[in-house]
This record gives sequence, C-alpha cells and structure tokens, in this order.
Amino acid sequence: MWCSTAGCIVMCTLSMLVAPRIAEAQPTGKIPRIGLLTEGVLPMTRFLEALHVLGYVDAHNLLIERRHAETREQLPALAAELVMRQVDLIVTVGTPLLAHIETDLSYVTKVIESICEFLSPGQTIVMRSTTAPKTTSYVAGLIETRTSLKVGRDVYLACCPERIVEG
Repeated sequence: MWCSTAGCIVMCTLSMLVAPRIAEAQPTGKIPRIGLLTEGVLPMTRFLEALHVLGYVDAHNLLIERRHAETREQLPALAAELVMRQVDLIVTVGTPLLAHIETDLSYVTKVIESICEFLSPGQTIVMRSTTAPKTTSYVAGLIETRTSLKVGRDVYLACCPERIVEG
C-alpha cells in the first residue's frame, strides 16, 4: 500500500515538473511569415537552404510570400504590398551603386515612402544595405514626416550592413 501511495506521489510530482516543459515546447500556433522580395535574376536558394537546415519548411512551419520585380521601379509597390500583408520579416537584395561607388538612395527613398502608409506600431524596419553614414537618420526622418509614428517609440529602425556579396 505504501509503495503505491509513494509511487503515486512520485508520479504526480514528476508530471508537474515535466508538464510545464512539454507545454513550453509546443508551437505557439503562429507560423512566421517571411516576405521574399527579389529583383532581376538573383536567386535566393542559399537563404532558403539555410532555413531548411534550421528546420523551417515552407507551408509547414513557415510561410514565404514571394514577390519578384522585373525592374527596380516595381520594388516600392511590391515592398508596400508585403508590409500591408504584415509579414514578420522582409528579405530583399542590396542597394545599387552610382559611379564612384556611391550608394543610390533613390530606391531606398521610394521603398520607404511606399511602405509608410502601411506601417503600424511595433513593426521593425531593418535596412540590410551598405549605405553612407547618416542614412538611418535620413530614413527615420522620412518615416516621421510621412506618418504620425515616432521611430524608436512606435516603430523601430536598424541598419545591418552587407558583409558578403549576395547570390
């Protein structure tokens, strides 16, 4: 009798210890959505392979919304569409260069202007481009003059320069 009571207590104690850990391991139900924005013929196969290595499978535990621009002029509208669909992350390509290795901010400006009307509090914009110093301040100013949102309070802005050539 004592063994069955002790066994029951041990079993209940173990189940109380294990149950929270099992509950933590369960998916939250929210499947991350990535917006993949490409231009020209640049493939994103390495990015997709890396996601697979990390255990992410499109249409299973991850949704990828693909948008492809035939020309750079189409990028702002496609970026705005992805922001409007409120994807969790937008992955895109770098910033073009002008002569003398100067960055061409006209595309950054067009994209930011086109997504401003769809920005909502809590979203983060990460510029993944090698740009000139103060570009982040310039983009913050664009957002704040075109919306009622304050960068650093309502929406967030970061710069993550390229470290390798894409492709």
